[in-house]
Amino acid sequence: MEYALAAGLSYLSGSVPWALLIVRWVAGVDLRTVGSGNPGATNAARVVGKRWGAFILLLDALKGAVPALILPRLLTGEALTDGGEAWRRLAVVCGAAAVLGHVFPVWLKFRGGKGVATGLGVAAALHWPGLLVGAASFLLVVKTTRLVALASTVAAWAFAITCGVDCLLVRPDHFAPARWHLAGFALLTAVLITARHAGNFARMLRGEENRWGGQDLKPADSLKPAATPGSAPPAGDGEAGTIEAAAAAEGHAPPAPRSPR
Repeated sequence: MEYALAAGLSYLSGSVPWALLIVRWVAGVDLRTVGSGNPGATNAARVVGKRWGAFILLLDALKGAVPALILPRLLTGEALTDGGEAWRRLAVVCGAAAVLGHVFPVWLKFRGGKGVATGLGVAAALHWPGLLVGAASFLLVVKTTRLVALASTVAAWAFAITCGVDCLLVRPDHFAPARWHLAGFALLTAVLITARHAGNFARMLRGEENRWGGQDLKPADSLKPAATPGSAPPAGDGEAGTIEAAAAAEGHAPPAPRSPR
């Protein structure tokens, strides 16, 4: 019963579409209709700017970290410092459910983000060595290629490999069942993130994937309609466009970007 309750609450936490809500509040548009159409932090950053994108990334990460840290304590009475087997098993269940909630949110007809930010939060909560390896891998790939999709996928696999090495070589007998559950979660999450970036990889092969720029992007410079049936797909998250084009696609006057109070 406690596993079902933890999974349900974690899924609901993961399914909160922070990127969609904040972009609508700040810019007055539906994030699913501009840029790449992906309701995630990367697309949001290129629509409303890097600072808002970083804030959304933090919120999406907390969707995974908070359930993984708090719910096991509430339901088992064990703390992270106790290192209990029950705590660790339940934390993995919470993390997995939160990632699934982000990728398949019930509020958006199960069409959500790509799971990277929420997976980052789970990694921070459950396995900080893997988090450090994944973060270093992400920064290295972004620095050398400026391809966020590639960097995110490499980071996910780096985290999974680190968890596996931890189980096999570093601490094979230390809470082995729970650590193997974590390694299995990391592997499945890496597969899911890779699958969610399939479109990005196809654009990379065609040389059409946009690279991460070096300056903040303003709404008036970055909003463009997302691909619709019968139209050409956008060339990756955040391809430049205009707010007027996005408004014209919806059949009304262009909305004026709003500053939060």
